[in-house]
Amino acid sequence: MEVLRLVLRYLHLVGFALLFGAYVARFVSGRLRVNVVMRTGLGTMLGTGLLLAIPFPPDVDLDYAKLGVKLGIA
Repeated sequence: MEVLRLVLRYLHLVGFALLFGAYVARFVSGRLRVNVVMRTGLGTMLGTGLLLAIPFPPDVDLDYAKLGVKLGIA
């Protein structure tokens, strides 16, 4: 289970890198439009973030306020 959690965490970071890198590339080029890479990064972050919110060990208590704020920002 720990390996699955680590893979999801790294995929979440890859999604952020895609989103941030595509934004910086668009900002430098001067055309601020949403492209496929940004949508892919955002989708990856949303999907893996929701999967990471699943309590893997049954005895873990989740902070639902924190999860709600993160989902609201996303």
